[in-house]
Amino acid sequence: HLSIRRQRQMCKETGITNCLFIGNSADFNGGAIAILSSSPTITNCTFQGNLAKKGGAIDNFSSSSPALINCTFQGNLANDGGAVSNSNSSPTFTNTIIWNNSASGVTTSESASIHTRFKDDTPNYFNSLIANYSKSDLDASGSDNFEPTDPLFVLEVDPSLAPTSGGNLRLRTGSPALNSGDNTANDTSTDLAGNTRIQNNTIDLGAFESTIIEIDSWALKGDFP
Repeated sequence: HLSIRRQRQMCKETGITNCLFIGNSADFNGGAIAILSSSPTITNCTFQGNLAKKGGAIDNFSSSSPALINCTFQGNLANDGGAVSNSNSSPTFTNTIIWNNSASGVTTSESASIHTRFKDDTPNYFNSLIANYSKSDLDASGSDNFEPTDPLFVLEVDPSLAPTSGGNLRLRTGSPALNSGDNTANDTSTDLAGNTRIQNNTIDLGAFESTIIEIDSWALKGDFP
């Protein structure tokens, strides 16, 4: 996979797959990515510890409609849109996790996750878990979303320290994001770590696929049927 650090990307019509955006910063918009009048597909990517005034990780503006598939956002910081900010734009989030980001020093506001500047900004959500947005909030412009329950990352970073690095956004045992996604939404063969993208028959939410193997009790005892 490609690790991109200390670098902003101005996106046109393109695709980004299996990338880490960690510890980036911008003076104004899009700490990691600024998307202008375009609709890229971003798949199996993590955004952690990024900083900007608008859109700590991503700022969408001027009629942009990116598709974010199996992405993970955590620890990003901005005045508006701790993780993602939208201006005249309508991104689609699928199999995505947005958790513990901060807008103006607050982690519990909707803007800490996603900021919509205008009433015509209409993000769409499918099979996603987003902090500070209830399932009913998300399903109003999508379907099959989740209540904002801790996804149990291995190691989060403090968004107040952005730009920062050092986290681990893999999922721990018991995460509600395990085996909870839509298989048909992601056609990649491997996750961000290079592991087979679908394990245990159903894709996980976020950029990493769990490789935990469930073993029946009889197998542990050696009592094979």
